[in-house]
Amino acid sequence: SAVCSVRLILAIYHIHARIKYSAQRGQYLALKKRSKMGTGSRLTPELKEIIETWVNVEHWTPEQIAGNVQDVDVSASVIRLWARKGLIDIRKHKYHRQNGTPKERAVAQTRRAKEREIARLREQLKNDGELVRHSIFDRSQVVESRKQFGHWEIDLVLPAKMNNQRYQDTTAIMTFTERKTRFTVLVLVRSKKSSDMVDA
Repeated sequence: SAVCSVRLILAIYHIHARIKYSAQRGQYLALKKRSKMGTGSRLTPELKEIIETWVNVEHWTPEQIAGNVQDVDVSASVIRLWARKGLIDIRKHKYHRQNGTPKERAVAQTRRAKEREIARLREQLKNDGELVRHSIFDRSQVVESRKQFGHWEIDLVLPAKMNNQRYQDTTAIMTFTERKTRFTVLVLVRSKKSSDMVDA
């Protein structure tokens, strides 16, 4: 176990030492994550029925539903995204005027501005050679076989969220698992901030 721990520390240090810090890349990743927050597909038949009822029957807006309905644990932007993709059937005229309220127009304008900024940063990072995509599907077959020691998987376990989509606790647990031996290390981190993650 001690040898594995030392190898883990050296492996992480070696990987971290090869990462070139870029403030621009950090800003791009932060904006991208924030824009996609909560867009994971968590739509169940029950949740679909709840949202459609509150919009089409009760005439509530996605903002009202996300902020007040306890059984709905997604944001208003996710509800609108599902509607645009045709995953839920909500009739917009049921809850606002054709052009939306001034607040809704301002929110949409802010979202579009963020999307433009993300696109600009992505293009600039590509041109500077700093944006390199790595996919788990590109990894070698030897990793899949679990026959070679030294291939690690890292994950983050987060606490449960409260109804307002905020975490009850900022701490989290980082998990490091060696694929061949299934040796696992758990590290408590103070928060999801990059500095705390690097310290862990």
